[in-house]
Amino acid sequence: MVEEKVEKKAIDGGATYSAAIKAGNLLFISGQVPTRNNSTPENIREQTKISLDGVLSVLEKAGGKLSDLVKLTVYLTDIKDFPEFNIAYREFFEEHGITTNFPARATLAVAGLVRHEWKIEIEGYAVI
Repeated sequence: MVEEKVEKKAIDGGATYSAAIKAGNLLFISGQVPTRNNSTPENIREQTKISLDGVLSVLEKAGGKLSDLVKLTVYLTDIKDFPEFNIAYREFFEEHGITTNFPARATLAVAGLVRHEWKIEIEGYAVI
């Protein structure tokens, strides 16, 4: 049973999804992409930070905090970006005080995302 929808301004303005759905104490966070102020940086490290900022923003709107994340799924359009992505990912968590007990994670290489300039998309699950 869906208890609450968490909304966030959609990038395309007409999205047919919720930023997150809360069911009981579980929060299902839709994929967050690396666009901020209608701009997408080229490098994967900055794209990673923006995508994780999106996850955190949705999480906080639902009343959660970063340590509530239990699993993240990361989609990369080029697996060669993995080392730089992984550095940015670790830095993001460390900057927010998490140096151990990172969320479980799966990282997948995909053929493409909705916009060609996006190199990453991150979705997550939290218990709040």
